[in-house]
Amino acid sequence: MSDNDEKDGPEGHGPSGSGGPEGPEEHGAHDEHEAGEHGRSEHGEEDIHGGRQPPPPGSPWYVVLRYHARPSIALGIVLVATLGALMSYRAAIAEQESARSEHLAAQQEIQRESALSTDNQLVDQDLRVFGRLQEHLLLARELRRQAANTGGAQGRSLDVQAQQEVALARAEQTFLQGAGLNATGDLPTYGARLARQQAIASDQDLERLVPRELAADAKKIHLRSVRMIGLAAMFIVALFFLTLAEANVGGLRRGFVVVGLVVGAVAVVGGGLV
Repeated sequence: MSDNDEKDGPEGHGPSGSGGPEGPEEHGAHDEHEAGEHGRSEHGEEDIHGGRQPPPPGSPWYVVLRYHARPSIALGIVLVATLGALMSYRAAIAEQESARSEHLAAQQEIQRESALSTDNQLVDQDLRVFGRLQEHLLLARELRRQAANTGGAQGRSLDVQAQQEVALARAEQTFLQGAGLNATGDLPTYGARLARQQAIASDQDLERLVPRELAADAKKIHLRSVRMIGLAAMFIVALFFLTLAEANVGGLRRGFVVVGLVVGAVAVVGGGLV
């Protein structure tokens, strides 16, 4: 045997070298690699259900429900978060509407007070005019009495003065703007209370001003916004328990799911009532 023949061993380039056919060990390694790839593929498909195998056909309903519970919890979290955001938005809109109604009520209250002050000023002005009118009529009555007692030229002069006083009283009467004058008797009177009532009733500006109604509406809307904020807080509580159920903290998933669903259902029912 030559030196070249001795080199045709495991470390040489002979038939038993690396260029020859694969041995049983290499076939086993290849099979293990394919099995690992197949296992990872199946694991990726099962991650949506937490790596659990689906229940066999014909399983009870609660088994199927338990299998689909985890993706349902995630969907519930999304739904509750959306409803909570919507309720918060409605509460903000209601609060803005309440503030707007309250501001408008305050403005109309100021306008109403101004209109009432104007009506009262008109009545006060009528009272001053009526005072001058009454003075002229009283003076005319006194002049007539003196004219009747005096007689002659002086009596006729006093009667002319009385007629002038009556004419001045009639001139003053034209400045009256209210409806409180009562001239049925010998000496006219003026009803200030009746004049104020009629002035307020005939004021068109006061008819369109409803500050009390606006204030009541603002209060109702504010209370509704407060209830909406409370319902939004309930959605947050439901979201908290569903998040705990998704994280499976302490193995109490079922209890967290029940509490989250109950609180969320109450918030949904309450949201439909406000």
